[in-house]
Amino acid sequence: EAAFAAVGPDRHTAGIVLGPDDLASAWRGEAPVLCVPSGGAFDEAATLMLAQTLSRHGLGARVAPGDALRNGLPEGERPAMICFSYLDPISLSQIRLTIRRARKAAPGVTILVGFWRERDPASLGRLRRAISADLLVTSLSDALDAALARARAGTAAPASPRLRQAAE
Repeated sequence: EAAFAAVGPDRHTAGIVLGPDDLASAWRGEAPVLCVPSGGAFDEAATLMLAQTLSRHGLGARVAPGDALRNGLPEGERPAMICFSYLDPISLSQIRLTIRRARKAAPGVTILVGFWRERDPASLGRLRRAISADLLVTSLSDALDAALARARAGTAAPASPRLRQAAE
């Protein structure tokens, strides 16, 4: 219920639940989305809410520990999207390292980074320029919108990364 409330019943995506036939093939597995918290005190709770939100809308998601990508992914695991969750500030070099590890572990994977507390347009612009994520969001509803758009059958990741603008 907290995840539904976080997205907001007034959002168009709040009522969307995708079935297997609605999903691109890479998104049809048990958990095509890997959600990874950073090391902040409340990041795991935010990451659990993200995974719950995605799962309630038909996108299987699992939460992995923050160091899950340090040694690559387990044999045979190939998520369609990896979501990194940052509630508390962290260094840009650490974020870039984390994204590089993800791209090495799963080449071609879509990387979504959620900066849940960031609202300052100047800071968001700096983050967009500094990190190589495909998607940068600041709310669970924006994360859901982005994941649903990527997961629909027939949609592919763009050839060059695009960053989703945070809602003003």
